Amino acid sequence: MKIKRLHYKTNSILMIIILIGIIAIINFLSGRHFIRWDLTEGKEFTIATATKKIVGELDDIVNINVYFSRELPSHLADLERQIKDILSEYKAYAGRNLMIDYIDPSEDPQLERKVQMLGIPQIQLNVIEKDRAQVRNAYMGIAVLYEDKKEVIPLVQNVVNLEYDLTSAINKVTSEEVKGVGFLYGTDDMEERYSSITTELKKGYKVSKVDIRDGKKIKDDIDTLVLVSPRDMKEREKYEIDQFLMRGGRLILLVDPVTRETNGLSASILHSGIDDMLSHYGIKINKDLVLDSNSEYATFQSGFMRFSVPYPFWPKISTQGFINDHPIVNRLGAIVFPWTASIEILKEKTGDSKVTELIKSSDRSWTQTGYFNLSPPQRFNVESEKMKSYTLAALLSGRFKSFYAGKDIPATEGKEENTNDSNKGNTINPEKEERVNEGKDTHILVIGNSNFIADEFIGQAGGNLTFFMNSIDWLTIGDELIGIRSRRVTDRPLKEISEYKKGYIKFTVIFSMSMVLICLGLVRFYLRKRWINAKI
Repeated sequence: MKIKRLHYKTNSILMIIILIGIIAIINFLSGRHFIRWDLTEGKEFTIATATKKIVGELDDIVNINVYFSRELPSHLADLERQIKDILSEYKAYAGRNLMIDYIDPSEDPQLERKVQMLGIPQIQLNVIEKDRAQVRNAYMGIAVLYEDKKEVIPLVQNVVNLEYDLTSAINKVTSEEVKGVGFLYGTDDMEERYSSITTELKKGYKVSKVDIRDGKKIKDDIDTLVLVSPRDMKEREKYEIDQFLMRGGRLILLVDPVTRETNGLSASILHSGIDDMLSHYGIKINKDLVLDSNSEYATFQSGFMRFSVPYPFWPKISTQGFINDHPIVNRLGAIVFPWTASIEILKEKTGDSKVTELIKSSDRSWTQTGYFNLSPPQRFNVESEKMKSYTLAALLSGRFKSFYAGKDIPATEGKEENTNDSNKGNTINPEKEERVNEGKDTHILVIGNSNFIADEFIGQAGGNLTFFMNSIDWLTIGDELIGIRSRRVTDRPLKEISEYKKGYIKFTVIFSMSMVLICLGLVRFYLRKRWINAKI
């Protein structure tokens, strides 16, 4: 009996040792191989492949200092935990090249001054404790430090865009050069309308305003040029844009087809002056406005009453309107294009360049030309057979021939007449500038409106910001950061159906539910009758 008990104890000890060994091996492997199962469709709780690549390729130590006060209100405790979860993944893929410190600046006045000098402000939080409302000072910022460079996220209120902000900051401080994005506005007073988009771009790019008047050249530190609502562009200005493109610069054209009158209810044709140059590259922006039955709501006021009605002049493009194999749009939910024009592809002029129709309206769209009545409360009656889908954004990729190849180089206003070069038979500027007649591989993105990224619309349609930032990223640095931002866009509108189908579904549901109730009643009646008969 004693031998059996000893044998039993030996087996138990052996099983415990084996179990401890298995746990130790699992712990050892888990410390070197980070594994997480994320069952959400967009993998919202797992860092993106681009982030894994960027932090995994770090060749030197990057410091992330999380400046969070310890005594935060209870409703912010979950935010701190989410931040730690995200940063633990960063650490798992970066290894020793990423140092993460959690610091409470409020414990040291000298540290508080240092943190504030970094650009992380002290904020005030309203806290209710023991039935008393109090104001508490706190810090909720993050600093990314590398050598003598720094990038700061001053205030972290949620983790919706935290991964993008962190990865962009790491990418920015570790990159040898920061890419440049230039904005060329049609008029000088436009800049303030686009402050939100430029603020967002400054997180990862060097953003500047471009001026090409009087023959000024587009600087070489501009990688992508955004032309916003051009108006009556002169030949010399078009020449500078053309040569920028020939040198390999990327170009985004936001061309408005109309200009709205002061009352906002009517519009007239806007002459951009670049139609001939666009036609040369293989694109035509029509002088029309696209209306779509699948549209965003517009709010208008009549007397003391405010109304919100579907506004066909603001087409709302959902997933069906995006080409599904391009990283700029393939993960978007929905965007809104206010007062936008249709785009035609001139196939006979595109040559060997690749043309991608990125965005299209629904097949229940139509156009308005000539006189434009923009009033929201009006009847939009169009015969269904005249409705079709229209291209709203197109991307051209490849090598383009200069619009000015074989032509005179346009003179700069205010300068002397150009002199003739007898060898070429063309007139050239006194500076004898060199002209590029056939360019390098590049991209041109054309959109028939500039309103979609204006401050008054960027807040209403979150997908607009994502689409434009994706476009800048893809044209300027490739698709590394696109996947991080796009998967947070979750606007998934229902598919538009006809009134006939709506009625059919409505009455089918009503009839089927009635039949279910009738069937349940008959079953209950039958069972009750059977029970009564059994008792008798």
